[in-house]
Amino acid sequence: MKIINKIKILIMIMLSIVVMGNINIYTVFAEEKIASGIYEVSNEVYHDTEIGMSMARSYLKDTMTMKITKNEVLYTIGFTGTDYMENYRVKVNDVEVPVERVDGDGIVTLKVSATSLSDELKACIYVGPMGRDVEFGIIPKLETMSLIESIEEESTEETTENSAIEEIQDNEIMPISENNNTEENSSISKVILFGGVAILVIGIVCTIMLKRKK
Repeated sequence: MKIINKIKILIMIMLSIVVMGNINIYTVFAEEKIASGIYEVSNEVYHDTEIGMSMARSYLKDTMTMKITKNEVLYTIGFTGTDYMENYRVKVNDVEVPVERVDGDGIVTLKVSATSLSDELKACIYVGPMGRDVEFGIIPKLETMSLIESIEEESTEETTENSAIEEIQDNEIMPISENNNTEENSSISKVILFGGVAILVIGIVCTIMLKRKK
């Protein structure tokens, strides 16, 4: 009986691990689902020296905006101390990209496009008194995101259906999911269910084998 009890305890532990692991997977999915809209967000700077960090912080406004849509993240970044700086550039993942510049009230504002919130941003500015470029990282603090305006985007369901029709032969249309979140939740539930069933089956088999040995 002691052996059977140990097996039962082991099964319960394994089942708990399966359930908790899948809950963590669900949390990751939820974090990645940020609604389309315009957000204000605080930022941090990065430079490999303390002096560089201090200078970068003095150049960059401590908040910026992000316009998030399905296919793009549009950053609006403001810089101060513009009397001594020129030739503003931005790199996304170490590649220099086009920017839209707006000047006003001693502030230079740059609009730059990225494809993901995980893309790395770097500012590159020529500083006159130093006679050289200064480059530093710009890090959005996503935990500080504050929604300014929601953006309602058109559903991609119709586009998806049209693509499916073109690909499927003999006019047979495959079922198309109307809700991505439902698919994710269903997949997670199936993993939990199958994992639990597998563990229970293993436990039952072990119990039967032990009884036969007795």
